[in-house]
Amino acid sequence: MILQEIEKVYFVYADDDQDDHEILEDAIKCSSFQYEIRSLYDGEELIQFLSEKDPYAKLDFIVVDLNMPKIDGWTAIRYIKTKLKLDYLPIYILSTSGSDEDKQKAKA
Repeated sequence: MILQEIEKVYFVYADDDQDDHEILEDAIKCSSFQYEIRSLYDGEELIQFLSEKDPYAKLDFIVVDLNMPKIDGWTAIRYIKTKLKLDYLPIYILSTSGSDEDKQKAKA
């Protein structure tokens, strides 16, 4: 995806920390492209949102935290790719996790 060629970027951000939502939005505001963010606060909300009728029809990508309540990021990612069959949709991990296991999984 080349952002200069895209009219508007639409993505979902799932993270339980409101401060992280604000930091990401502030960073994106500094860019030159238009965007629309759907903010969700745990993996359960993310799965529920993506399970609704065609919410991802215009979705460009997903940004997900790993450490969330109810359903963690890894479980949500696995569900999205296997059960919802959205493995073509890019998923980016934005997390404070420093564990070697998480780093290796993220690279896979």
